[in-house]
Amino acid sequence: MYIRISSFIAICFLCTCQSKEYPQPFPVITTGEVSNISAASSVFNGSIESLSSNLNIVNYGFVWGPIINPTFETGAEFTFDGAIPVKGAFSAEINYDMTSGVFYYVRSFIRTDKLTIYGNNILFKSKGDAVRWSFLQNSPFFNDYRGVTTTSNGASSIYYCSTLLYDYNIQVNAYTKKEDMPGLLRSFPSSFFINGKLYYGFGQSGSTYFNDLWSYDPTLNQWKEVAGVPISARGRMICFTINNKAYLGFGKGGSSVNDFWMFDPASGWTQITTPLKSNGTGNATSFVINGKAYLVGVVDPGSAKSSIADVYMFDPSALTFTEKKPFPNIVVGYKSTASETKGYVLSGFKTGALYKLYEYDPLVDSWKVRTSYNFNGLPLSHAGMFYQAGRVFVGPGYSDFSNTLLFWKHAVGSN
Repeated sequence: MYIRISSFIAICFLCTCQSKEYPQPFPVITTGEVSNISAASSVFNGSIESLSSNLNIVNYGFVWGPIINPTFETGAEFTFDGAIPVKGAFSAEINYDMTSGVFYYVRSFIRTDKLTIYGNNILFKSKGDAVRWSFLQNSPFFNDYRGVTTTSNGASSIYYCSTLLYDYNIQVNAYTKKEDMPGLLRSFPSSFFINGKLYYGFGQSGSTYFNDLWSYDPTLNQWKEVAGVPISARGRMICFTINNKAYLGFGKGGSSVNDFWMFDPASGWTQITTPLKSNGTGNATSFVINGKAYLVGVVDPGSAKSSIADVYMFDPSALTFTEKKPFPNIVVGYKSTASETKGYVLSGFKTGALYKLYEYDPLVDSWKVRTSYNFNGLPLSHAGMFYQAGRVFVGPGYSDFSNTLLFWKHAVGSN
C-alpha cells in the first residue's frame, strides 16, 4: 500500500513509527480485478476493508494510467464525491480516456483531509477506443496570443480575435482572415456573440486597463465601437451569454472589481445586484447549461468557508446565485465551455491541478476528471475553448507565458 502525504508533514510522518498528526490505524483499501472490459467501457472494482475514526474522509475512487503506481498528477481519476464510504465493495464503469490494446494500471484510493491512501496496482489491457486529444494545426497568432478570445456563432464558425480576427471553420479545419479589430493590443479581454455579431473588448496592457467594447458584423466585415459602456476598465472578467443577452463582471482593474452587468444590444446596460465578489486574483471562468450559468472562482465574502474554488449557479430569470459543488482544485488561468448537458473546465497553473480537463454534471452536482492533457509538456493557461458536436476544442493559449501556437480537439461524446 502506498501513501501520499503533503511535503512538510510527510517528513514528520516518515521519521516516526507513530505520528500525532495521523493517529493509527489508517483506512485499508484494496483494488480488485477489472471486469466487463469492452470497447465501450471497463468496470473498476475496489473494496474498503476498514475505516478510521481519526481521519476525515473527503472522497474515494480510482486512478489509472499507463505507468505503475498512477497518482492524481500522473493519471486520470474517477471520484465518488459526496458519497459516504462504508466498508465493503464498490465499483465504477469507466467509459473514457483509454486506448484499445494499451495496458493500464488502476488503483483504488481514499483521500482524507490530511493524506491519500492508495490500494494495490491492477494491470489490465483496454479494449476501449481512444478518447484523446487530436492536434489540428498551428494557431495563426504568433505575437499577441494572450489577447486572443474564442467566440462561437453557434454554427460552424469560431471567431478568434485579438487585434487580428480570424474565422475558423470546423468542417474544413481552416482559418480565414477578417478585418482587424481597431482597438489596441491587450491581454485578458472578453468577447461574446449575440444577434449575429461578435463583441470584443476590455482587458489590459501591462498596468493599463481598458473598458472599450467593439462589435463586429460578419456580413459587412466591419467593426464599430459600442458607445456608453458603464463598466470600469478591467481585464479577466467573467463573460457569458443567455437568450441573446450578455453578462459581464468581476475581474481585475488594478485591484479586484466586483460589479456584475447585463448587456442587451436593444436596451443597453443593467447592473445586477450580487452578494458575490472577485476572488482577488481576477482568475475566474463560467459556462452555461440549460439557460443557467455556472461561475467558477467567484467568492462569497460573507461565508467563512469561502474559497476561490467556489462555484455558484446564476439563474437569470430569478436573478439568484446558488452555491454548488466546489471546483476540485485551485488553479490560475483556467478556461471553460459546455455541451448541452455538461460543463468542461481546463485547468491552468497549480501543482496538483495540472494537465486536467474536468467535467461537471449539473444533475448530480459533481465534478470528475474527464481526461488529462499534455500539449507541449507544460500546463496550458488562458486558452481559447469551445464545444461543438461532441468535441471540446482548445487553443491557442500559453504555457509558462510561451505561446503554444497549437490548436487541439478532444472527443467527449454526445453526453
